[in-house]
Amino acid sequence: MDATTLSSLIDSIYAAGVGRQTWHAVITDVAKAFGEQGGILYEFNARLRQSQILGSTPVDPAMIAQYEQYYGSIDALHQRVVREPTLETNATHNLIPDADLERSEFYSDY
Repeated sequence: MDATTLSSLIDSIYAAGVGRQTWHAVITDVAKAFGEQGGILYEFNARLRQSQILGSTPVDPAMIAQYEQYYGSIDALHQRVVREPTLETNATHNLIPDADLERSEFYSDY
């Protein structure tokens, strides 16, 4: 990644942190910069031991709510990041072994 792209991403992150840009736009920029199709950012509340979506690549908010209600409860990866924050940016394969994901109902349905 070149310095201009990195600087732009850092500026976007700071802008979202103070409310001048949405987290959805930031996540879209990050995914694009790394050549990814999608991305999601969770905010973890340590007191409540819960996470909520702070931003994602373009997805209809109603679809996110539906996902959280059903697949969020059976998706092994989702359960991992909601209950145990990683405190760092990670690729999916670093968060859950492929074999565990492949045994899940979420994977079978997907």
